[in-house]
Amino acid sequence: MRAPDTGPGRAATGLPRAVWAAFAVALTLAASACASSPWERAVTTWSRTERAYVNFETRAILHASLRSAPFRAAWVDAYAQAFALTPTQRDQLAAVEAEAAAGRVTVLAGFYTAEPRWNSLNPADGLWEVRLETDRGDLAHPVAVRRLDTSNPVWATLLPWLDPFSVLYELQFEAATLGPGDHDRLERPLSLVIAGAAARLRVTWQTP
Repeated sequence: MRAPDTGPGRAATGLPRAVWAAFAVALTLAASACASSPWERAVTTWSRTERAYVNFETRAILHASLRSAPFRAAWVDAYAQAFALTPTQRDQLAAVEAEAAAGRVTVLAGFYTAEPRWNSLNPADGLWEVRLETDRGDLAHPVAVRRLDTSNPVWATLLPWLDPFSVLYELQFEAATLGPGDHDRLERPLSLVIAGAAARLRVTWQTP
């Protein structure tokens, strides 16, 4: 019996190597899709990254996740799974999240600056202009800027973009300042702007 053709361009089965290569890529993508959790998909959907350079030097890096209604729902489920919450505890957490979000638009921002002394988003320090913008030109400045404790492992566990060099902030904005529309479900595009003498960064969330 004649052995299968395994010459150039063919695998041991006799099929062209290009066919097997395409098949292998398809299997890899399928495996990745199956392995991706709802939380990982939520982080990918609602997170943005921007870098600012001056003369090829990295001045600042911004990672930002918009805590939209879908993001919060996935967050609650991921948190409940990580901490083995009971169904009752999970529902209580969801209620707390919903209450905290009422009338607010919240962004989790990981911020790196080349000089650590630049890394303060507190408006009182006057280092950065921080605002949300709509595509209509409506502006909102944060009503609360909270620096989060990244020694708590929950942040590194649930935010894959968080690195040891960034400071993690929670930025809260009044939704009413951004004009009409359900901003919690991103009925209109929103942009986060962080600008100062050292760098300017902008990330935008488009409507789903």
